[in-house]
Amino acid sequence: MEKVTMKFNKDQIIGSNKFKTIEKDILKVVLEDKQYSLEEANKILNKFRNEEVR
Repeated sequence: MEKVTMKFNKDQIIGSNKFKTIEKDILKVVLEDKQYSLEEANKILNKFRNEEVR
């Protein structure tokens, strides 16, 4: 049986209670206007956190 992955648009993710306020602020900037799974949004968030500051 296939696992179905739910996808959400940027506004739904930012409005979710799955993320802290600071995480939502980051996601507002880094997410494009397309659909993401929560796992994809978390990966993007983690990638942002781990980037070296220049």
